[in-house]
Amino acid sequence: MYPLTCIVNSDLNSQGLESNSDSKGSDDAQIAQEEKRDEKKQSRFQCGVCSKGFHYASLLRGHMRTHTGDKPYKCETCGRGFPQASALQKHRRVHTGDRPYHCTVCEKTFSRSEHLTAHSRVHTGEKPYKCDICDKAFKQSSGLKRHKRIHTGEPDRTETIRYTCGVCSRDFQYVSQLGAHMRIHTGEKPFECEFCDRTFSQSGDLICHRRIHTGEKPYHCELCGKYFRRRQHLASHRMIHSGRKPYKCEMCGKAFNQSSSLKMHIRTHTGVKPYTCEVCGKAFNRSSNLYTHKTIHTGERPFKCDLCLKTFRQLSNLQAHQKRHAARANACKGDEEDLENKKTTQAESTDLEKSEEIKESEDIEETELINELNQEKLADT
Repeated sequence: MYPLTCIVNSDLNSQGLESNSDSKGSDDAQIAQEEKRDEKKQSRFQCGVCSKGFHYASLLRGHMRTHTGDKPYKCETCGRGFPQASALQKHRRVHTGDRPYHCTVCEKTFSRSEHLTAHSRVHTGEKPYKCDICDKAFKQSSGLKRHKRIHTGEPDRTETIRYTCGVCSRDFQYVSQLGAHMRIHTGEKPFECEFCDRTFSQSGDLICHRRIHTGEKPYHCELCGKYFRRRQHLASHRMIHSGRKPYKCEMCGKAFNQSSSLKMHIRTHTGVKPYTCEVCGKAFNRSSNLYTHKTIHTGERPFKCDLCLKTFRQLSNLQAHQKRHAARANACKGDEEDLENKKTTQAESTDLEKSEEIKESEDIEETELINELNQEKLADT
């Protein structure tokens, strides 16, 4: 068992025994003494392994588990253990997709308050971590630590310590990144959409997917005003304005503004179709095409019109359907205005025959609309 060390502040215990003659000391000495006393108050309990100080014994006990390896708090979803209850609470957000901390400037959300604090410095430009050797400043303490190795000559741990996937030999800087990557090989998808029950291996993918149902598009192009569901889509869109297409096909010379677009394009040359339906064996060159195809077998229609509640297998079909609603609404608005003008004319001329013709025309239009809706139903079935 590692020792627990309690610092006893002798200066505090002997403070009442000091002679009155010392009260005539300088103000600077008194201030220095108070600062020293406050510092010792904050570190009354000290770790016997790494000498880190704590104000409360309970904090020290929690810290000691980082040395003993004890992880009594288990995640009920994945079984992962944690040394502290607060760490387990933060981990649960990986499964729930909960991101309660949001940036008031760009509306980006985070699962941890410290991530939001670090992100906010992107907007404020604050760099609170300064090198005591060359005065260079950094937004995050990790950046300062890496920088200091330039002065000390210490090797960069991120270059020497890596976590390697045993299946595909891909390297990762953090063990958490390796754990998330392993779900690609195991097929585990613990994050489920509450709208359509689709599951994902990464919580970030679920968050982006939800925006299909909610219509949320938090990323905004300041040049043309267009909105996007994903940050990388906005980054790719910006290249349209700049004209940059940095990813070029070596086979035909065609250029793309996204590396993923180039990868999919290369499959048109190689004929590779890596996404296979486990039901009928049909292969596809895009994962999105496979997902759409699977709805044929499952009968799933996850995209619903919020006006008429009609459902669709593909988002593109829903979007086309919603445009028809919008067109009809505009047409009806125009018809109402025309009818109002015609009624005014009727009142002035008392032309009953013209009124009958208008009514007949409306009946015909209504019949045509009903027929069109019936044709859509037949086409969908």
